[in-house]
Amino acid sequence: MPVNSESEHWRRHSEPCTTGTRRRPVRNPASRPIRPPILLHNLEMLGILYWFYDFNVVYLGDGRVADGRDTYWMNAEIDTQTETKLTRRREILESPGRGAAAFWAGVDGTLLAALCAVLAVGLEIAAAAPSTAPAAQKPTTVTQQCATETCHAGIVNRKVMHGPVAQKKCLECHKYDVPREHRFKSAFPKEQQCGTCHDLKHKAVVHKPVQEGKCMACHDPHGSAYKGILLSDPARVLCLSCHKQADFSKKKFVHAPVTKGECSACHEAHYSSQPKLLRGPVRDVCVSCHKKVIPKKDEAVSIHAPIKDNCTGCHDPHASDVKNELKQVAPNLCFSCHKNIKEALATSPVVHRPAADVGGCDTCHAAHFSNQRKLQKQPQPQECLSCHDRVLRLADGKTLPDMASLLKDNPVHHGPIRLGSCTACHQPHAGNHFRLLIADYPAEFYAPFRIEQYGLCFRCHVPELVLQPRAGGLTYFRDGDKNLHWLHVNQQKGRTCRACHEVHASKNPFHIRDAVPFGTGGWMLEISFKETPTGGSCSPGCHVERKYENGGRPKTAPAVVLQEGVMARVAPQPARPAAAQGTGEFPAAAPPFSANIFPCTGCHDPNQTVNTKRRVLQKAHADIQLRHDEQHRWCLDCHNADNRDVLRSAAGEPIPFGESYRLCGQCHGDKYRDWKVGIHGKRTGQWDGQKTYLLCVNCHNPHAPRFKPVTPMPPPVRTGKAQ
Repeated sequence: MPVNSESEHWRRHSEPCTTGTRRRPVRNPASRPIRPPILLHNLEMLGILYWFYDFNVVYLGDGRVADGRDTYWMNAEIDTQTETKLTRRREILESPGRGAAAFWAGVDGTLLAALCAVLAVGLEIAAAAPSTAPAAQKPTTVTQQCATETCHAGIVNRKVMHGPVAQKKCLECHKYDVPREHRFKSAFPKEQQCGTCHDLKHKAVVHKPVQEGKCMACHDPHGSAYKGILLSDPARVLCLSCHKQADFSKKKFVHAPVTKGECSACHEAHYSSQPKLLRGPVRDVCVSCHKKVIPKKDEAVSIHAPIKDNCTGCHDPHASDVKNELKQVAPNLCFSCHKNIKEALATSPVVHRPAADVGGCDTCHAAHFSNQRKLQKQPQPQECLSCHDRVLRLADGKTLPDMASLLKDNPVHHGPIRLGSCTACHQPHAGNHFRLLIADYPAEFYAPFRIEQYGLCFRCHVPELVLQPRAGGLTYFRDGDKNLHWLHVNQQKGRTCRACHEVHASKNPFHIRDAVPFGTGGWMLEISFKETPTGGSCSPGCHVERKYENGGRPKTAPAVVLQEGVMARVAPQPARPAAAQGTGEFPAAAPPFSANIFPCTGCHDPNQTVNTKRRVLQKAHADIQLRHDEQHRWCLDCHNADNRDVLRSAAGEPIPFGESYRLCGQCHGDKYRDWKVGIHGKRTGQWDGQKTYLLCVNCHNPHAPRFKPVTPMPPPVRTGKAQ
């Protein structure tokens, strides 16, 4: 409300208090004049006057007056901006632990009373004494200078000044309304006042005060103690005055820019082309500071999907009660995307404990990127052995062996372990089979043989190994042509695979066990297996020594025949396999893969069944438009379905990406011929020595190899010649 006269001023101070707080009686205005404005230099002085003397009226400069409960202008209309500012100052004073109130709380009562009495007397004397300074008189004509020692002095001595104020050009924003009454009005409509100088190019997203033309909701039109002539501290007051729901002070972990009030580190103050007034796309804003979460070239095999798009999928950009400003603790955070794993953990009878523990996902997986598949922190089996390097006790009281010691002491490892793939046999999160096995396998040591019980083994080994009595070409465990695997399992008592074989590692060839348990007394029955150049023998307690002759085997030959594609499924791929480089007749440069696209098994799980049906891709690689004999060809004519990290010839032969010229040369024989002798394509090096060839895909897009038509340039023009 404006105050337009001394009588109105005293009338307002004589009204009864409506807030329930005692207000001191005020003398009749006729008995004493209005006190001259008092300039207070700090909040502590205002606190002393407000709390102890109840001296309500304090002068804040620029004609603004506050009485601790109300705010108004002397002989001028109050504006919303001034009221907001004074209210904020009053809130600061009244908050616990601030200003004079906190200081006086520890002062002795007697001393406090004496000080208050002295202060009261001193202020009364000062108020009653005639002022030595001449009272400022309002000009009655147009003046060129607004700020003097007696008028508007508080406007021109601020730390950060508005340009026109600093240059004392007040009439840039104000204009006379009634000069004889020294009354002014805005030079422009309020909503257009700032825009006449500050050209704000509005974009898709505009800050609400800017949109409504309320620039002074954030800025002081004259000057301020804060950068950008902001009204108050952006770290604690300004932004939170509107965004009250964004009070992050009670959170355990607060993003550094938030603690420092640097909202503008991420957000534009006025407008933006991005949601939430961000300075750029979410990922770009984050990595402008957090550069380490982005892998360097060839540093990552797998990258967490949010890193490629939106970091706020996992992190709260302001504050959280979880470390690293995560929105939730793992695994709940991870479940928000990986719903299949959440369902498996909830419904499976066997659960890998780290997968269900709080924060357990971080035990095996990197949060942002990794040089291993599936964001694993280390290659297998090292990843698994970081926990399985000691005896572990299960919830049912059973124990798991110290697998690290077992593998160290037993050099003959099972194939998947040699190839570094524990997940070839075990589920990493949860499963329906004991020991987290991925398929059926008998839990008992002795069990009658049924082929369906051995789904785990026959994912790699051909089932004919135990189904055919004749073993020609199937295994070296045969006596002549008699299949000794078939003989052992097809008996009334039955034996599982581990009756003879260690499933992880052994000291003997073919990972044969040293001994097997027999009976309930813990007796270990020695097998006493020996390999000979032409076969082998064993003499366990169940029969006398028996020998077999298989004619001998090359040291490089496998013990048994494997299913087609097993090596591709089991063997994990390194960050840059040698297969990508090629070792063929023509040394070629590395293929020009897109960033973080190779190896393909970083996304394509070798353990999953491949859909070989020709179709239009709807999800991954939907951006690829096949324009390469598309009437007769599609993806798996060139890409290997069993191992995505290599190509395939028309005959099904694996071809490394680094030798892709062999694949192209099947159809483009004339170009292949010319390429080999340097007529087609490009090669570098010595004319009579080593050379390096560029691959076909260094120039041609393998999915759309035809070059786009090129418009010829105009002929050159010689200067000085007639046209």
